[in-house]
Amino acid sequence: MMKNKIIFLSFFLVIWGKDIIPIEEVQQVQLEISGKIREYFLVNPGDTISFFLPEQCIWKLSSRVVLSPGASGKQNYAIGLSTLDTTFTANYYVKKSLQTNVVNYPHHRVSVAKTTIDYLSNGNEIVLFWIPQNAKNPVLVRLRAQLMKKEKPKYHFVKPATDSDNIRILVNEKKRRYEKIFPEQNIVYNLVGPGYFRLHSRMLFEEEKDAISDFKIAFQVDENECKIQISSAEIDPECKIKNTAILISKSGCETIKIPDGKHRVIITNPNQKPLAVRGRFAPR
Repeated sequence: MMKNKIIFLSFFLVIWGKDIIPIEEVQQVQLEISGKIREYFLVNPGDTISFFLPEQCIWKLSSRVVLSPGASGKQNYAIGLSTLDTTFTANYYVKKSLQTNVVNYPHHRVSVAKTTIDYLSNGNEIVLFWIPQNAKNPVLVRLRAQLMKKEKPKYHFVKPATDSDNIRILVNEKKRRYEKIFPEQNIVYNLVGPGYFRLHSRMLFEEEKDAISDFKIAFQVDENECKIQISSAEIDPECKIKNTAILISKSGCETIKIPDGKHRVIITNPNQKPLAVRGRFAPR
C-alpha cells in the first residue's frame, strides 16, 4: 500500500549512487511502477525543493506531473533549475499514465513518460528546483546521483638524484629495484610537482636474531621539518635477494604530497641496520 510521509534530512548526507533526499521537509509519495515502489517528492506550483550534493557526481532528475481527473492525454509542465553555474526553466511535454496512481490525489493520474536532466556536480553544491507560480499541476521529482570514479594515480619508479648502492629484491618472484641506505646515510630525490611520492622501505638483516620489533625512516621535503615513520620489522618470507642469506622485513609505505614546482626529498636511515627504499612518483 502506498503511503504519504514527511521526512527530514540531517545536515550530513552520504551519496551511495541511489536516491538523494531533500534538505528540507518535503512530502514524499510512493509510486508503484512496473511492480516496483519508487520514492518521489511532491512540489506544488510556486514551491521549491533543494538537494545537497557533497561530492563530485553525475546526477539525474526524474519528474512526473500530476494530472487532474479528465485532463487531456497530453500536457505540458515546467521545472526551474538553479545551481552554482546555471539557472533556467525547462518545459516538458508528456502523456498521462493509466496505470500509476498517486494516493494523495484520488482519481488523479501521473505522466507516463518521465523527463530527465543529466548534470555534473563538482561537489559542495545546492541544487534547487521550483515549479513556476502559474503552473496548474503539482510535480513529482526524484533525484539520483552516481559518484564519479576516482582514477587511481599511476606511480612510476624514480631513481635518486644522489649516488646509491642499488639492489634487486625478489618480491613474490618479481624483481624490484631498491636503493640501499646505510645507517645515518641519506639519499635525495628531485621531483617536480604537483603529485604524490610513495616511498616503500624494508629493513635488511644478516641474521634473524638481529631483527628488531620495528624500524624508522626519516624524510624531509625541502627545508621543511623532518618527519619520522615507524614500520614493523617483521620478516617477509616472500622477499629475498638472490644468492644471499639476507633477511628482509615487510614493506613500510609512506605517501608524501609534493606541491607544485621543483622539490627536494631527503631520505635518511636513523637505524643501526641498513635500509632498502624504493621511490615511486605519480603526477597529479
